[in-house]
Amino acid sequence: MHESAKINALKFVTKYINKKEPYILDVGSYNINGTLKEVCPVNSIYTGIDVELGDNVDCVIKDYNFPLEDNTFDVVMSSSTFEHCDFFWLVFLEMVRCVKPNGYIYINVPSSGYAHTFPIDAWRFYPDAGAVLSKWANFNNYNTVLAESYIDESSEYWKDNVIIIQKKSI
Repeated sequence: MHESAKINALKFVTKYINKKEPYILDVGSYNINGTLKEVCPVNSIYTGIDVELGDNVDCVIKDYNFPLEDNTFDVVMSSSTFEHCDFFWLVFLEMVRCVKPNGYIYINVPSSGYAHTFPIDAWRFYPDAGAVLSKWANFNNYNTVLAESYIDESSEYWKDNVIIIQKKSI
């Protein structure tokens, strides 16, 4: 995880996670160069999922259906993953399904930068991406609101797009 991604994740954790023992799901958790687990609160109940088994992966997914119960996690996080997903919009819907009502989804994804294939690199995300993802969830019968969205200009190369969405009760 590059430095600005870590800083942005820590800002999210500090501002939005206030539960004593939050259940946290990390989507794309394989430890390549650092993980979101490093910034999670100490008493977190953490689950990491990815498409292959490896360091920091508790659950392997083979398709776009997470083998997890609905409304299980207080927070669902993903950093530097969506650009590598064939169908990130399906992954996002699974994230929404798995987060509890009033829980948060945190996504950090580049809006610029070089191609870094692992296994693919297909996407960059611009300022309207967060609003459209929330709209997509609502179109699919979830109730979400965009809590916060910004491009971190301090991340000179990647220009992290930080998206924070809250799932509301229906």
